Amino acid sequence: MAWISVHQQIRDHRKTRNLFRTLGISRAEAIGTLTLIWTWAIDNCNQEGELLSVTKDDISDAAYWKKSPEILYSALVETGWIDELEGKMYLHDWADFNKPFYDYIARKEKDKQRKRHGNSAGNSMENPPENRAEFHNSPSPSPSPSPSPSPSPITPLSSNKFADDAIELILASELYDLILLNNPNSKKPNLQSWAKQIDLMIRVDKRSASEIREVIRWSQRDSFWQTNILSTKKLREKYDQLAMKMKSGTETNRPKIPQKPVQQDITAQWLSMREAAGANESN
Repeated sequence: MAWISVHQQIRDHRKTRNLFRTLGISRAEAIGTLTLIWTWAIDNCNQEGELLSVTKDDISDAAYWKKSPEILYSALVETGWIDELEGKMYLHDWADFNKPFYDYIARKEKDKQRKRHGNSAGNSMENPPENRAEFHNSPSPSPSPSPSPSPSPITPLSSNKFADDAIELILASELYDLILLNNPNSKKPNLQSWAKQIDLMIRVDKRSASEIREVIRWSQRDSFWQTNILSTKKLREKYDQLAMKMKSGTETNRPKIPQKPVQQDITAQWLSMREAAGANESN
């Protein structure tokens, strides 16, 4: 389960006072509003606090704000709780205040990868899977750099079952959760099969897990694509088209994000820390 840091000084901080005075609400309501936004944001921002593919309406919905979303957003910016930089929205000092959480995720992920490599070391495979730069930067057995090996065929993980905390299964589950929000009667798929498609997207197609996650969320927010992307196989098939549409900023009759939260699986934070840990180990 994901968690955030709520510091003691929030009760009497000048920014808190400015917020409840600007909005005309009580101190307790201001603190509650901030906490609701932060607990929602842990699934909707990266480690730097950048809010990903969200709008002012989404922030308002997350805070259960009943008045104009523009009023709430403007107050959050004016009082310094949200920063606007180069057209993007950032939660102020998010990385600093939540450093203990990210450090914990980094340690947990590093330990999981070490165990995962240990378990797979004895497996007999004609062509071992190619390492993933984002998540699988294992130390070299020799201290000196070795020449790059010639490319070897990618071996699908057909006989291996993905662990519950494997990023492939997390992303597959997130897609199903979002499909379920759009259609509560949707039949539950074989998530292990779905995870294999995510694995192929990462290893074979060279997609980063963080980009896959953004495309998944965008596809289920667009009224056209949410009726077409109903499996990870279809996601992989249409990925390039989806990515282009997403980057162009066009969405078809975009609905509001439902209040029911997608699983608290710390996906966004995990992705950021995996990539950061991988970059550190490769240096």
